[in-house]
Parts: sequence; C-alpha cells; structure tokens
Amino acid sequence: MEAELFDWNRLGEWKARTRPPTFPGPVRLSEVSRLSLLGANMKGKLLAARVAGRFMTGKLTGRNLNGCGGSLQGRMLEIALKLGVEIWTEAPMIDLDVGNGRIEGVHIRHRGMPKTIRATRGVLVCAGGFARNTEMREKYHAPPISDAWTFTNPGDTGETIQIMERVGAGLGTMDAVWWNIAWRPEGAPQRIAIAESNKPYGILVDQAGKRFVNETASYMEVGNAIYARHAVTSNIPCWLIMDIRHRKRYRFSFQPPGAIPKDWVRRGWVNQDSTLDGLAQQCEIDAGGLKATIARYNKMCESGVDEDYGRGTNAYHRYFGDPDVKPNPVMGAIAEPPFWAAAIWPGDVGTSGGVLANARAEVMRPDGSVIEGLYAAGNCTASLCGPYYVGAGQSIGASSIFGYIAAKQAAQ
Repeated sequence: MEAELFDWNRLGEWKARTRPPTFPGPVRLSEVSRLSLLGANMKGKLLAARVAGRFMTGKLTGRNLNGCGGSLQGRMLEIALKLGVEIWTEAPMIDLDVGNGRIEGVHIRHRGMPKTIRATRGVLVCAGGFARNTEMREKYHAPPISDAWTFTNPGDTGETIQIMERVGAGLGTMDAVWWNIAWRPEGAPQRIAIAESNKPYGILVDQAGKRFVNETASYMEVGNAIYARHAVTSNIPCWLIMDIRHRKRYRFSFQPPGAIPKDWVRRGWVNQDSTLDGLAQQCEIDAGGLKATIARYNKMCESGVDEDYGRGTNAYHRYFGDPDVKPNPVMGAIAEPPFWAAAIWPGDVGTSGGVLANARAEVMRPDGSVIEGLYAAGNCTASLCGPYYVGAGQSIGASSIFGYIAAKQAAQ
C-alpha cells in the first residue's frame, strides 16, 4: 500500500520549508525492486525508460514528481494545510505542563520566545526517537555506535522521550533500532545498501571471512546479526564481497550497472582485485576463511539451497532477487573476476525504543498506570512489535494509527 506520485510544487511556500525526499524522483516504492534489475533484464530497462519519461514530462509541465516516502509526506502535509491545521515550526517542546494530577499542556520555545500551550483534552506527542543523540545511544546501545551512521532527520534527538520520562513515563525496548545497513563512501553521503546485499553474486562476511547472516532477511535482523557477530569477532564494518557480474547486472547505490568506477577504487570507496587472496589482503580479511566460505557458498548455489542461513526460502527473501538466476534468484556464485568489496556499516532509520503506551495510546508509568492527559505515538514510544520487524512502513504505520486512536480517545 503506497501513495500515488505527488507534485511537491503543490505545497507552495511550504515546499521550501521541507527537507528533500531521501529517495527523490518519480519512482513508486513497488517499482524499486524491478528498477534495480536495469542491467539484468528487459523489464528493468522498460521500467527505467518509463521513469525517465515521467521525469521529462514533469520537467516539461513544471511538476516536481516524487514517490515513496516523499509522496506520502508531501500529500499528508498538503491535506493538513487544506484542512486549516495550524503548523508551527521552530517550536521545540521544552517541558510538559503538569497540574491537578494530569498533563494540562506544553511549554515550548516558539521562534526563541517561551510560550505555554494549554490543552484541555490532552497532549499527543508523536515524534521521532533518539538516533541523533550520542549520549542516549551510548547509554542504551551496544558499542560501537555512532549518530553519524543514521539516516534519520537532524531533529531525531530524543528530548521528547526524556521529557515524558521526567513526568513518570516508563520506557521499553530502548536497546532496539530500526537497522538499515549502509555503505559509507568517505566524502559522500552514505547510502542504504539493502538491495545491493540482497542480489546474487554477493555475500556479507566478517573480518574472519565467514558469513554470519541470511543477507536477504529483514534489515533489522541483519543489523542485529552484525552486532551479535561483532561480540565474537571484528565485524563493524563487515564486508559485501561480490564478483563482476554483480556490477554488470545491478545498480550499486545510485550508480547504474556497468564497470566498477575507477574513481571509487581510487578513493578507497571499494576494493578490487583479480584474486580473492588479493581482495582479502586489501580488506584485511582472513584469506583462508574467505576462500573457504566462498567455496562452500558457490557449491550451495548449484542446488539453490542455503544450508547455513536459508537465503531465498520465502517471498520476502526473494523480493530483490533476479528471476533470471536459477534455481534461487538471490543466490549466485562468486566466481568471475575481478572481485570487489564494499565496507558495510550498521546504519539505521531510527531507534525503536521509547515510552510505554497502551492500546489507547495513553502513556503509562512503569507500573502500568496511566498518566492522565498524555498520549504518544511514533518512534518516541516503545515499538509495537518489541525487538522485531514486521515490514517497511511499520513505524509510520504505527504513528498514523495510534495518532488517530489518541485523537479519538482524547475527544471522548
């Protein structure tokens, strides 16, 4: 379920007050998998041509078309503005206003001036987590950790969680994170590397050269596996090891299929060698471990059965697969030189721990009692599914649904 393409020019003056979409352009989320097969089959090429056509049509008609999260957020903002919702920016919450045993409003700083907003029916805090708060991450998350590895917006700093905790809110799943593995080329923006690690002709290995996870599992599961292996042996960053067919057939980051860019090698963004021994030396990976891992993996590719981690055993695993690769669309032998490798870091799209809220979105104390007049939704709350991940959109889905529930509950 996704929003239709949206013209950001429809936001008028508000367009300049929003951050550009993380995934810009007239591409639907449901098309990303097929578009990643641009160099592999005709369907990918035809889709790329259609997307290019949308882009040119938008240019000619003066529209700034965006899909994915950009289309959802842009349209929600447009609806709010049309309904006359008064939206204040530059208005951070400083504290909650507590009186008569309940939450009666919020203290804010609006454009540098302190103000108190009264709320007779209740206060709904629907905010992000603490991915950009180094102190909180070091307190709740396993090392090594860095707020530089996150893809969240700059305001994801956790103060709303701290404020609610001060008035008695209990906390839950504070050690959980929406992991989203990242390729971090020095001097350039980091990139999500999910589709890249899900393609045939590539595997993730630790510094000992060994696989440690089903690369096509949910990205939260992969992130947890990176840390679990790091507790045993060096694994941050881990390495995505590929042969040349990966580069020829699939895009990598925003680079279309083709040769390995010489500039990437020169800058040290990726390592390349004609032999696995040479590649292992460049990455400081144990060469014997890497060759043994790849020999075993290549053998399993013949049958298409991943005996170690079950890669490609369900529809979720195969989503980014290549249907022309048989018998398993996400398993291809790493056999054709030159071989290349990219360092992969445990990036994230937010933390998934926060205050405890019940089925009515009411914020609870550690003993389960309700803080009257205080509601919460979004990543500032403990995850609806605990340390697990249901699928793309889980956090914004919970934000939307429990924001709606909170509004109905307050209105009653």
